[in-house]
Parts: sequence; C-alpha cells; structure tokens
Amino acid sequence: MPSFRPLRALCSGKTSAFQADDAGSIPAARFRRTHPSSILKCKLMATTTKIYKVNVMFKDGSGPRFEYIEAVNPPQARAIAENRFAGVAKIGSVNQHH
Repeated sequence: MPSFRPLRALCSGKTSAFQADDAGSIPAARFRRTHPSSILKCKLMATTTKIYKVNVMFKDGSGPRFEYIEAVNPPQARAIAENRFAGVAKIGSVNQHH
C-alpha cells in the first residue's frame, strides 16, 4: 500500500503558484516604506491650504461669478479653476478669502 505524506511548505514560505520562485515570503507592496520627508510634505500641505475667491467670467454672456477654491497658493487656485472651466470661461482675479 502506498504511503501518503502531507505536503510540506518550503522553508522560506514561498509558494510557486502565487509568486516568483526567487521572491521572498514578504510581498514587495507590504515591505515598501514611505520616505519621512514625503509624509511631512503631505502634512504641511494639508495644514497650509487656504480658500481662494476666484473670479470666473463665462464666455456665453451669462456674466461673471465667484468660485471658492481650496489651494496652497494663488497660482494653484488659478490652475484648478482653469482646468475646471477650460474652454467655457476666462479666469480673472484670484484672492485669498477672509
């Protein structure tokens, strides 16, 4: 009668069916670390955003209106407004809302 032994895992924990034979047991995505300076930049950016009042002048003759956009600085607020209203409006003044 043949002897059946249970299958054993490789000592390294690798399983050929799910990852490359030369890979370790910890997936690369779990091992990735974020550089501390990028975390700091994200925290600073989140705490330094301001509200900007942007004058949007529509080309269809419906008249201007103000949009309030959260951004880090006036050029970024202008860029957001230009992307949001591309082709349908001209962006006028951008001022910090108080």
